Amino acid sequence: MKIVLAGHSACASRVEHLIRAAGIDAAWARTPEELKAFPESPVILLTETETDPFLTDEIYARRAAERFPPQMPVVLLLDREKEASEWLIRLALERALFLASCKRRVAVLARSVRTSGAGVEELYRKARSSGVLFLKYETVFIRESESGFHIAAEGEGFTQELDTRLLIDCAEKADPALSEFAKILRLRTPADGRISAGCWYLYPDLTSRRDVWCLDPGRMEDRLEGALAGIIRAVQSLPEDGEEHTARVEAKKCAFCYTCYRACPHAAPEPDGEGRAMRINPVRCVGCGICAAICPANAILLSPEGGPERKKENGGKLLALCCENSAALAAREAFSGLDVLVETVPCGGYLNEARLAEALSSCDRVLAAVCVAEACRHFDGNRRAHLQEKRLKELLERMGLDSSKVGCVEVSHAMPNVLRAAAERMLRPEKEGKS
Repeated sequence: MKIVLAGHSACASRVEHLIRAAGIDAAWARTPEELKAFPESPVILLTETETDPFLTDEIYARRAAERFPPQMPVVLLLDREKEASEWLIRLALERALFLASCKRRVAVLARSVRTSGAGVEELYRKARSSGVLFLKYETVFIRESESGFHIAAEGEGFTQELDTRLLIDCAEKADPALSEFAKILRLRTPADGRISAGCWYLYPDLTSRRDVWCLDPGRMEDRLEGALAGIIRAVQSLPEDGEEHTARVEAKKCAFCYTCYRACPHAAPEPDGEGRAMRINPVRCVGCGICAAICPANAILLSPEGGPERKKENGGKLLALCCENSAALAAREAFSGLDVLVETVPCGGYLNEARLAEALSSCDRVLAAVCVAEACRHFDGNRRAHLQEKRLKELLERMGLDSSKVGCVEVSHAMPNVLRAAAERMLRPEKEGKS
């Protein structure tokens, strides 16, 4: 097995050394064109995210602050365009703490406050005790003039106005070269151009392809070895061509319409020109079921036959269709004492209108429990599930039936209380009818 290292990074030689030390060969693709020579190899994209040097260069930050009087506040603005990553929050907190130690007034403005990263809560505590002002805003207005910036931050029950000439927009700038690599690798790119996971619920090296990872060594600091160890284990577990895999195409039924080719976030379907049908690349397929759900010819099956086996139990129960990557883990403790039947599905994208309607034939109510926004391992499986829920509700309403029998909720593996609350809401009409 060979891993292809693509792109550029100051830590490139260190990454290569760690890979070879694990007994895996490594090849280089410095440009997108060079990457075309390795169509079947797993790939690690190397990049370095850029941000304001005020956050990354302590000497630069100190000199910039010394140009202005001590009473002028330094304002660090987070989450202005999108939710900041753990790495960026850590940088902002460390810089705020440093400036406070230099007897500077510091204000940190953020749309949300997240402390789940290792050591982040301690940084918050130290910064607060050092006099750093934290504002959790809902909206922020910035007016720039020759004299500096006027900032108006509004939150729940407050408005805070600040004037400064030291406003640091804590944002990340993606490596533009990555978009070219993404095109060749058929990676799914959200609206912000990110190709690796930006959500706190997902591993930061995750992309939309099973055999492609994105490493930003500068962001990982001392965690680089751990991240690479995980990638190496994943590479070693990739199936060889010819092994049994989850999705398969029945060539005689395939309409060769390219619907699955365009929809699969993992780039697993490939055209088989000789057979005039699509085929599934076993190395890339992760069995999310999105291709089977949207195939107009019903030519794609999941293993075992047709996907997960449904538990055939009838009665006044709620059937919870839980994504195996999130809700299925939360369901282990969410439904104690409730009349709920749980079925695990590979992804919310596996559920279509027909499958949800079929589920209603065995249970009174159906709840699709999928990943939270932007945390789907298959990128848009949760969004697809919401669309299918909406379509089935509209169908039930046209038929004069109760559309509240179908629901959809977003949860992470750590949100059993949210999942339980959703189930209780759906079961409540049944309990009220019996009282």
